[in-house]
Amino acid sequence: MGNKHSVLNALRYLGVEAKVTPDPDEIRRADRLILPGVGAFGAAMENLNRSGLRQAMNEAVLDRGRPFLGICLGMQLVAAIGTEKGLFDGLGWVPGAVRLLEPSDSEMKLPHVEKAVIPQNKIQNYLLDSGHPIGGSKAGFFLRFGFSREKWNLLADAIRQHARLDAVASSVSDADGTTYLVEGPLQTPAGRRPGLRTVWLVETGKLAPRFITAYPLSA
Repeated sequence: MGNKHSVLNALRYLGVEAKVTPDPDEIRRADRLILPGVGAFGAAMENLNRSGLRQAMNEAVLDRGRPFLGICLGMQLVAAIGTEKGLFDGLGWVPGAVRLLEPSDSEMKLPHVEKAVIPQNKIQNYLLDSGHPIGGSKAGFFLRFGFSREKWNLLADAIRQHARLDAVASSVSDADGTTYLVEGPLQTPAGRRPGLRTVWLVETGKLAPRFITAYPLSA
């Protein structure tokens, strides 16, 4: 289910003892659980059901009260229903359905993109740092296309241009503000245009979108 090893590396970096396991008995014995994930809701639930992990998680969390953290897709799976590419039963720990929020305007752009804030640290010491425990794999992607830590501003400018030219793919609002996903090709020093998804947050009461992170869509 995707990003489990990135989460494991982050926990080790923080000095937290953890392991990745497909064993239902280890899930039942765990002191606390983290369920990360990327991909499709239905396929993820099929994997949990087939492997026996769903029942083990139910026993650990619902029956024994073990603390649980869902990340990305793992958070979505706690809902009763997922509607991505069909209708699928989730874990059912939280009532309601997970639905994709799409802008009504297919050509909608990131609002107030001219005020966009892109922190140097997020670019130089995360997206372009091959030694970062979480961002290292992303750094390999960007370095391959000619970006570098020394000239971090080139990637910042390219991400800003990406947000200016490409449409918002989806958005979701909560008490903290509105998160926007922008998808499209990225201009690179190597002359190639790989696909990229950028994530932006416009905080409640503010106008300027703040850059959160980026994910390669293609190599």
